[in-house]
Amino acid sequence: MKLFDLDSWQETMAVLGKHPLRTALTALGVILGIFILLAMVGFGRAFESGVKKRAGFASNAVFLWGQATTKPFSGLPADRPIRFDNGDIKALAALEGVEHVAPRNQRGGFGGGSNVRYGTKTGGFQVAGDYPTLQYVMTPLMRAGRYLNDADIAERRKVCLVGEGVVEQLMEPGEDPIGKHLDVNGVYFEIVGVIGTKSTGNQADRILNTIHIPFTTFQQAFNVGDRVGWFAITGRANFPAEELEANIRNALAERHRFDPTDEQAVGSFNTGRQFRKMSSLFSVINMVLWVAGIMTLGAASSASATSC
Repeated sequence: MKLFDLDSWQETMAVLGKHPLRTALTALGVILGIFILLAMVGFGRAFESGVKKRAGFASNAVFLWGQATTKPFSGLPADRPIRFDNGDIKALAALEGVEHVAPRNQRGGFGGGSNVRYGTKTGGFQVAGDYPTLQYVMTPLMRAGRYLNDADIAERRKVCLVGEGVVEQLMEPGEDPIGKHLDVNGVYFEIVGVIGTKSTGNQADRILNTIHIPFTTFQQAFNVGDRVGWFAITGRANFPAEELEANIRNALAERHRFDPTDEQAVGSFNTGRQFRKMSSLFSVINMVLWVAGIMTLGAASSASATSC
């Protein structure tokens, strides 16, 4: 049958005209079903997008920290601590698949805090030495001023970037923090920027209550030599997360002389792997929503067609 056959269309319109109420209800049911289908699928995609945004960090990052070897290697004993250093920064940046390398040092280790003073007020905050590349790992929301930059690193400037929580605890409401100085263990740092975050929960609390100073300044001011506490590394677009982590581990194994198969020598967290699992879960959810929506569409159409 031709799609635009005049006789067929006239016959169809005649049948529809004999049952105007049924026709109207059927059309309403179809429209309602389509609306419900689109709403359910839209909700699923919005939920997925919201979860990813609230994670607060890049979806293709690898976090690594030194632990201790569990296997002897090349004449070296097991139970040997692995300590990263400045030489690792350039070595990792040159690897295939690596886009940004963000080394970090923290006073008191992971989750540790330092007493910070501003005027007569004091508070306990995490103090971290960071590179400007951290902004590609943990996407900040700039509230005022600027982020750390390459000149801060090269010149070992005594400047800092602070979370909104630091400002709220140490300063008066409405006070402009830019240009003010914080006393961190007897060393003064000028505030050049304030950041917020899209993250929620404990992750947000850590970000909002952290003081970031240039990585090189941290090493010099707090006498940590060329030590690097841990790394956050992002991969290039579409580069496999597992391959990226394997390249990094192999490079670190060669530099620090441990067995590449010793998984305990270096701890890691691969966001690419976690986000892929999350994407698979949301794919299943979206499929279920599609099926539910189509069934709703069919039920609505059937109910409308048989209601008169």
